[in-house]
Parts: sequence; structure tokens; C-alpha cells
Amino acid sequence: MRHLDADWITHGILDFEYKKYILLAYLKDVRDNFSKAKLYPFLGELVFHYNNLLRLKKDQEFLKQDFPKRLEKIDLDKLELGYREMLEDDQVMKELEKILTYAMQNMKLTLNE
Repeated sequence: MRHLDADWITHGILDFEYKKYILLAYLKDVRDNFSKAKLYPFLGELVFHYNNLLRLKKDQEFLKQDFPKRLEKIDLDKLELGYREMLEDDQVMKELEKILTYAMQNMKLTLNE
């Protein structure tokens, strides 16, 4: 049985291709076991990892919302204020976002099976 650590997404090298192959190998093993009608412990572990990804994504969004924003424009006709984020995502955060999105999509497909 192939095991996926709880911190697999942030542990070690943070590279999309590397994490993609780790995830795909894990999901292949899970699907193989599902096809043999072996749900335990694979389904529970998959749900655990998917929930961790959801929590990480949610926490990332909350953190981004909490950072101050710079007033960029004022539209007096519409009575609206336009803000620009002061915190720009660096390369690490962009890579993490790609990994998160890819992993969540693939895990959800496997869970739906």
C-alpha cells in the first residue's frame, strides 16, 4: 500500500511536477484498491487528505483577505471604492496554488468514483 503523509503538499521540494507524480501514484494505488472493493483504510485516508486540502485553501484565502489593501480608485458616480492588494503572491505561493488546485480536482474525482 502506498501511503501519503499528512504534510505531503508542503514537505520536501515544492514543485508542481514532483507533487503531481506523488499524488498520481497515491491515487493509482487507491483506485486499484477501490476496484478490488477494498475501501478500508483507503477511503478514510483519502477523505482526510481532501479535507486537509480544503482547509489549507480556505486558510490561504482568509490570510489573503486579512492583508491590507491599497485604495486605487474612487468612483463617485457609482459610489464605489477600488482596492488593489498590497501583497502579491510570490513564486512559492503560486506553485502551492497550482498544486492545491490540481490535487483537489484529482482527489475529488477519485472520491466521486
